Amino acid sequence: MSQLRQRETTTEGEPSVGEAPPSSAAVPENEGDPRVPGPPSAAWTLRIPHLSTRAWVGLVLAIGTVVHLSALRTRFLLDDFLHMSMLRGRFVAPRHPLDLYNFVDDTDRSAMIAQGLLPWWSHPALTIKFFRPLSSALVWLDHSLFGASPSVMHVHSLLWWSAMVIGAFALYRRFLGERIARIAVLLFAVAPCHAMPIAWLANRDALISLGLGIPALFVYTRSRETRAPRDVGLAFVLFALAFGGGEYTLSFTAYVLAFELVRVDDSIGRRIVGMLPFVIPCAVYMAVRTALHYGPVGSGYYNDPFRAPNLFAFFAPRRLAILVLQAFAGLDNETITWSHPWWLVLGSAIACVALLGAALRHLLRESDGSLRRTAAWLAVGALLALFPVLAVVPNQRVLGAAMFGFAPLVALLFDGAWFPRVLPPRAGRAELAQAVALGLGFTQLIHGPVTAALLGDHYRDSSVQFADQMESLRAQIPSPDEADAIVVRGTGGALFAPFGMFADGRLPRRYAVLAWTQHVLVIRTDAHGFDMIASSDAGVFPWGEGNLYLDAVWDIEVGETFPGPGFVATITDMVDGRVTSVHFDLEDGWADRLWLNETPKAYFRADLPPEGVGRPYESDR
Repeated sequence: MSQLRQRETTTEGEPSVGEAPPSSAAVPENEGDPRVPGPPSAAWTLRIPHLSTRAWVGLVLAIGTVVHLSALRTRFLLDDFLHMSMLRGRFVAPRHPLDLYNFVDDTDRSAMIAQGLLPWWSHPALTIKFFRPLSSALVWLDHSLFGASPSVMHVHSLLWWSAMVIGAFALYRRFLGERIARIAVLLFAVAPCHAMPIAWLANRDALISLGLGIPALFVYTRSRETRAPRDVGLAFVLFALAFGGGEYTLSFTAYVLAFELVRVDDSIGRRIVGMLPFVIPCAVYMAVRTALHYGPVGSGYYNDPFRAPNLFAFFAPRRLAILVLQAFAGLDNETITWSHPWWLVLGSAIACVALLGAALRHLLRESDGSLRRTAAWLAVGALLALFPVLAVVPNQRVLGAAMFGFAPLVALLFDGAWFPRVLPPRAGRAELAQAVALGLGFTQLIHGPVTAALLGDHYRDSSVQFADQMESLRAQIPSPDEADAIVVRGTGGALFAPFGMFADGRLPRRYAVLAWTQHVLVIRTDAHGFDMIASSDAGVFPWGEGNLYLDAVWDIEVGETFPGPGFVATITDMVDGRVTSVHFDLEDGWADRLWLNETPKAYFRADLPPEGVGRPYESDR
């Protein structure tokens, strides 16, 4: 008991913006507000160090920076190399500084397949282009100012992360009071969902949307109370800029709608008018996006709800359940896969939501209406904010907007369970709340930050590994004009190799990846052809969600042919929708080109076997 003391309710520091509700569940009105001094209670709580508001925010930013330190040390990754090729004028087609997230469109798809920049199995209508003009302009600015220096660019990303964290704290503090806001912003800052947007420069658009969208939501909620024209105009400008960051801003639709639904002092007409600072930028963004035909088509990895509603609806339930579990448990991107039974994934997600809901309902049962309404719109907003990101394969990186609402709910639970105004009697619901708080305390305060740090390590190591692979590839292809390169078997990294092969962004004359899998057997049939056979459970290339270049409903049939750079591929066998055998007919002289096999460390020469002979090609050489 020497480390325990009676709770002190006075909190020094700056005054909160607006009026916050009580921070404890079972207290009379105003008595539990951490800003209002009151008499000592009979409850005993852990002594916690006191810091001013500014010092706490600084500490949170410092802790978050340490957690994401490995992410900040990551080199270029994936789409970063496409950006460099575009900005150096080496891409297949020119790209405007506002259109750098246009990776594949109708005008250059055929040329990219002919040069091998897209794999031979790509969907005939494949489009991968996103409307992110502000994010694109900032990528252009980075490269204009800093050249090829990823370290400085990561500092730029960190500034957007900091703006997001500070904006979240301001909003939490406005609605929940000082202590809960402090807990919530810490949870939000160290969440694993920020690791990849910080590590992957091309994914900075998520940080930009949140870094502008959260302050915009703060000003918007204030404008609904003050009705000041300045606040209305500022909310409009901030939301417009946030949409310039990209489609992640659509998740704020959930918070705006939820906030208006819980309001009790406005008519429906006033609520509709009040939403215009958000609705107008959103409508303009969607209108331009539609008119210019942005959005992915033909991809298994992306399922745009406006351009592929059938695929979006098919994958959405499971993706939603996986994202809920990732948010609750701080899981990485590989813990839950399609191999897990759907009923187990869905049931676990429902159980998590139900447990948190029951615990919060118990702790907030006697709180004032203001706190309950705040919890309600944050909860509804956090859940609905997941729906726009169901268009992409579940990944921690898309959870930022949902975590913005989830973190304060967990903080409310911690506050009610760990800092009670009066010790609750031992009963089922009180013990349930304590148990849920204990579980989330581990997942959010320990497992989550550790996962974030490990993800940062993973992305950094992946970028170093890719750089080593490119060095081995350049050693075998001194110049883009000197040789054609054919990768017999590679993984996802091989598909980005032509863009990262040369430091100046030049592309090889012709390049091809014949298989995207771990193991294949190649049987040479004659001087101009060979058969490639893969396992039935993996296939020659991924099927469905795992395939960036081909969606799950494109009907490939045995006997169908696909032209590629220097060859024609003919499907010869399929098992359960997966292509397991392909025959390749080669152009004259193509068999004498540079044939390679990708491993995690390097690209090794892998010539074709003699006629009538078979040879395995594996990821470990």
